[in-house]
Amino acid sequence: MQDPVDFVSRELKNAVAVGAVSADRARLWLRAEPPGELEVTVLRDGGARAGGGGPAGREVVARGRVVVPAEGGADGTLALTLPDGLAGGAGALQPLTAYRVEVARAGGGEPLGAARFETAPRGPDDAPASFCFGALSCHQPFDDDGRLLPESLRMLRATRRALRERGCKFVLLMGDQIYSDHPPRFSLFDDDFFRRVAPPGRRSILECSAAEVRALYQQKHRVFWGCEEIRKLQAEFPCYPMMDDHEIVDNFGSDPRHGLPEWRALRAGALAAFYDYQGSRVLAAPPEPPPPEGDFHYAFSYGPCSLFVMDLRSSKLTTERATRVYAPAQFAALERFLAASAGQKVVFLVATVPLIYTDSWLVDAAVAVVGEGTDAADRWNHAKSLDQRDLLLALLHAHHQRHPRQRLVLLGGDIHVGCAFRVEWEGGGPPLLQFTSSAVSNRQGLLAKRVAELLPRAAFGVDVQGGLRGRVDLVEGVEGASRNPYGGLNAGIVHVDASGPEASVEFELIGIDDEGDSDEPRTVYRTGPV
Repeated sequence: MQDPVDFVSRELKNAVAVGAVSADRARLWLRAEPPGELEVTVLRDGGARAGGGGPAGREVVARGRVVVPAEGGADGTLALTLPDGLAGGAGALQPLTAYRVEVARAGGGEPLGAARFETAPRGPDDAPASFCFGALSCHQPFDDDGRLLPESLRMLRATRRALRERGCKFVLLMGDQIYSDHPPRFSLFDDDFFRRVAPPGRRSILECSAAEVRALYQQKHRVFWGCEEIRKLQAEFPCYPMMDDHEIVDNFGSDPRHGLPEWRALRAGALAAFYDYQGSRVLAAPPEPPPPEGDFHYAFSYGPCSLFVMDLRSSKLTTERATRVYAPAQFAALERFLAASAGQKVVFLVATVPLIYTDSWLVDAAVAVVGEGTDAADRWNHAKSLDQRDLLLALLHAHHQRHPRQRLVLLGGDIHVGCAFRVEWEGGGPPLLQFTSSAVSNRQGLLAKRVAELLPRAAFGVDVQGGLRGRVDLVEGVEGASRNPYGGLNAGIVHVDASGPEASVEFELIGIDDEGDSDEPRTVYRTGPV
């Protein structure tokens, strides 16, 4: 079998991106091949290139050198905080200010790349009255032969254009930024393909050490991010990533076998690669303790909004009796986050697998047919996960009842359909909203699209243990943008208007024309203010 041009020849080599930003700091992520000493220059956006001379040269606000180590197993990646992490002097960053970062080999060497970002407001009082951010998931742009799909590339270009035109402040990458197991012909779990990439003496990835797994998953990141369109998107906006199952393996944690000793090294290696390429953009250090007791959850704020990003994979474990979706420590962190966010106008909870999807009887029937470890068993309302789902929903409901003027919104991906739900609770109180965007580049066939669009239509209600009940409705679209659910390639944009005493939110789904070669973004669905 010959190597397909795209899947192998376009591996990522050098890259620059920005992760978490605050009012005066930004997390910079780099990859250099080969590793070595680099010069990093931070300019106010619109200033001259570093060393360009003239008055605009005074726009340089920070410059320093960093070393990307060749040792340590991080695959030439490095993350640091600007401006503190620059050796050789640095200036301060200002809130709500646009910056450009340029990276080159030290001593006037070749450029590695550049990225742009805008710092956050200091707090709710100095934030824009209205703003928006992106929310997307599921980047798999290859066909079965490993060639890049033109439709997927068009969608990625349209997404970047829409994010830029709407002035999005940041982007949530809500899982499956890479696929260890797709296309199937190039899966690390396919015997034929694994033989091509296997470390010496290994017949299966489950025989590999954690260090060997880490290297194999790093290579997957290089392949999926070698796509120019996704690399440009990550360079133009601060990106906040979280893993989902395919960063490890399909439906990871829903199959009892994943908890066996032979899977420990794979879990550890895959999560180490995730930290190298994604987690380090928002976290200064890997979680302590390491998974499965620790996890990669995090929280951040932008003006009147606070966001908690759940990790639903590091600690996920299924036994004969139950599924643990998240560890107790993460639930406790969420409790503290909600208490600290009581004064915010909007709270977002990012759960890569949506809590609301389709009715439980459909899920249970599917599991009875197709078994454990499948997509059906990966749902929150599978019988083994209900306790964890209900604990989470009860916490959110109690918080919302105490703070009824606050907007509480769930954000997710995973299910290869874009949609928006409203949950109205019996007994009154504010509704719970859920917005889902999936998939941005993982194209599915016509039948799969139809099924993906039908399943959310079967979500009629949610029953939480203890007597809490809610009616589930799809949110109607406005101005002719009414395709909810939407099974085509899509990217979400969340609009926030905090100009009044209470905020409103609006969810927009971007798509493209199915036919032709245009990368013009189209609004296929929009909720209107809710």
